[in-house]
Amino acid sequence: MFKKLFTISILLALLATMIYAQDGRYILRPNGEKIQLNSDLDLRDAIKVSKFKNFDGVVAKNNFLDIKFNYAGTLDTLAYSDQGTFDTPFLFYGQDILMEYFEAPADMKIKAAGFSFEGDVEGVTVGVRLVKLNMTFAELQAFGTKYVGNYPDPDDGQGGIDFFGEETDSAWVDKTGGSFVTPPWGHDDYDLWSDGTYAWPVDPVEAASAGNFQWLEMTSLGFEPEVKQGDVIGVVLINNSTEGTAADFTIWASADRGVRGWKYYENGRLSLADGGWWIRTYTWDMALAVDLTGDRAPVISTLTKISTSEKTGPFTVEATIIDDNPGGGAFGVEVANLQYSIDKKATWTDVAMTATGDVYSAEIPAQSGGTTVYYKVYAEDVAGFSSVREGGSFYVFVPASENLVIFNGFSAVSGYPQSYYFGIDAGGGAFQVWSRDVWAYGAFPASIISNYKNIVEITINNSGPSDNNLEAITAWLAGDATRNYMLIGDEFLGVHSGWTDSTYSAGSFQYDVLGIASDHNDINYDGSAASVAAASIVMPVQGTLLGGKLFDLYTENAAASAGDDTMFYDPRYELGSAGANFLDGVDLVDGEVDIKGIGLDGNEYNIGYHRTLTAGNKVVFLAYDAISLNSSPYYWYGFSRTAPQVLALEWFGISGIVTGVSDDNLSPDQFYLAQNYPNPFNPATKISFSIAERSNVTLKVINLLGQEVATVFNGVKFAGVHEVSFNASNLASGVYFYTLSAGDFVSTKKMMLIK
Repeated sequence: MFKKLFTISILLALLATMIYAQDGRYILRPNGEKIQLNSDLDLRDAIKVSKFKNFDGVVAKNNFLDIKFNYAGTLDTLAYSDQGTFDTPFLFYGQDILMEYFEAPADMKIKAAGFSFEGDVEGVTVGVRLVKLNMTFAELQAFGTKYVGNYPDPDDGQGGIDFFGEETDSAWVDKTGGSFVTPPWGHDDYDLWSDGTYAWPVDPVEAASAGNFQWLEMTSLGFEPEVKQGDVIGVVLINNSTEGTAADFTIWASADRGVRGWKYYENGRLSLADGGWWIRTYTWDMALAVDLTGDRAPVISTLTKISTSEKTGPFTVEATIIDDNPGGGAFGVEVANLQYSIDKKATWTDVAMTATGDVYSAEIPAQSGGTTVYYKVYAEDVAGFSSVREGGSFYVFVPASENLVIFNGFSAVSGYPQSYYFGIDAGGGAFQVWSRDVWAYGAFPASIISNYKNIVEITINNSGPSDNNLEAITAWLAGDATRNYMLIGDEFLGVHSGWTDSTYSAGSFQYDVLGIASDHNDINYDGSAASVAAASIVMPVQGTLLGGKLFDLYTENAAASAGDDTMFYDPRYELGSAGANFLDGVDLVDGEVDIKGIGLDGNEYNIGYHRTLTAGNKVVFLAYDAISLNSSPYYWYGFSRTAPQVLALEWFGISGIVTGVSDDNLSPDQFYLAQNYPNPFNPATKISFSIAERSNVTLKVINLLGQEVATVFNGVKFAGVHEVSFNASNLASGVYFYTLSAGDFVSTKKMMLIK
């Protein structure tokens, strides 16, 4: 529905009538974090000189104001979240609506709302309004991604629905099965700040990066809304363009902040049938500037971030804790405790913190290798108000194997695709089992690299490595001729060369270790989105060490399909929407080429090979995502026992390899998810799992876009082995994932539907 814009020129005169309480002034960010401002300054100047610093060249605008400032910056942003950064530009189509919610830490007056856009904002108008929700912050956080509901609107000219039910007489329709019988704004006074239910129009300005906020002061409508401590406020942005337009317009977001934003899809998210509100896993980049007028809990900031390392501790944690009472009366920190858990948050140990001024510190005691430690800080003031700030978790990494897999650019050591690089059959039911340590925690510490004989480094598709391990790997190989190295992943070359075709010489990692004389970046990319998504033709080389068996398997499959068979590099299909075809080719100093790819120019390029260094070290480079090889008719060559990365392990002489081990051996005293059977299937398959104790269990099916398409089971199961059936008759052929959640246990596997 095309919402009307409301403009009020006479309110220009009201801009000079801003009234500020003589109390604390703060910037409020998601989850209640406050940044204190100087109460002697007005809002504009306070923003400029506080954490929102000047940034020449970025001018944030609303309809009436020109304010130049910058958000807190990377360090402050990281100190807030401890879990990620706002680095995702999220598409914001015409008639889409975004809502992010904030919890009031005290009675307060809202001064301004801020938001951060990216992309082509030319000709776009965004409506802004605030709503007060009738659910607590914790209640809202309890929901994962799901379709929430809508208000049917038969008179609507576009999607046939309304977002807040203000333009229709139809009742709210809950799509959750009871979680939202009424929406969180289902009360009479939800309309906190808007012009008679119409949003205030703003011409968006592109931010150079996340956190460069464009501000709208609440005095634009002549008043500043006041809310009570604990109230939850939703900042609502409405893209007033015609439905389906403005595809290049985005808002900065984070995929891992944990404060789940809401999005309204006028014409449906997955189809026309699911229009309305959805909870997403993303956090939209918004903020509130506020005056606090009442007592509030202690503010915990600058909490120490402990990263995974080989250190066993003890670990010192510091946090700045400040308590005041903007409304007057007693204030001060009464209790400050560091809390840590080593049993997945089942129990917590308190350690009293000591204070030096506003800085409080305590130690987490030394831990044994292999321990994951969760930690947080709890503070309570003299009035009994309390607050908690999560510190996150870290892993005590101690070498336990002579083999190491480094996931360079990944944020986890398992899941998809991390756990699938050494699968050994196209059905996805078996893996090559071998002893290995796994790392996905930033640059690998050079201090412990000598513990390893074999290192496999895998970079993330589409973006390449995020950490530079070149010097460490070079020195490690030079230290022992029996050490071996395999590098897997596209975009490695581009990240280090700036995506410029380059020639290499002795003294460089590319020449000395990888044996590359020159490279050819993105041989299948012509600048178009279509080329990013398209598959590339590849071919294993007959008779080679790492490509010969794959060639034989391909030849056998082609014969079985009457020759109608082509092998592809197809990351978009195997990895979902995150996959991209940025295939690179290389010219070699020496070595044997195992895999070739065809570029857009029709030429063959070397994309996978192996070589032996003069000293005897064995080196493999696969300049592509190794599991993204498949064919038409479909066969998953990247997950076969003849895949080059699987054969490379055997060439390295890794001991203890077990081939052909199925993962469907279930035991009733463990948590485990087995591979579905049959797989591939049409249209029904069985999924078995075991749980070690009575648990709330959910088993869901997800497509390659990360969208939930079915809930197979949702309920309580007792300890033991269980089997459920899944019928996919309503789904299209393709790759799907199924995820089991039971207590803290989560496991995901891949399956193939072929109709």
